[in-house]
Amino acid sequence: MQQVFGVIKAIYNFFVGDMVILIGAFAVFIIAAGLLKIEPNSTISGVIGAFVAVGMAAALGFSLYREIQPHK
Repeated sequence: MQQVFGVIKAIYNFFVGDMVILIGAFAVFIIAAGLLKIEPNSTISGVIGAFVAVGMAAALGFSLYREIQPHK
């Protein structure tokens, strides 16, 4: 029975990690789209690519940090 719970917990942790990445990516792209909608031809449009790259790296880093933490 312990092995069954271990497998269920591993599957749960996998899907929650993917949800963290999905929600982080969704938030980054919504913010980037909002910034582009405000001023599409301004100087901020050059910074959007860097914002998306940093935001995605942060979402992936948070997911990885969550993965390497000991699970209770």
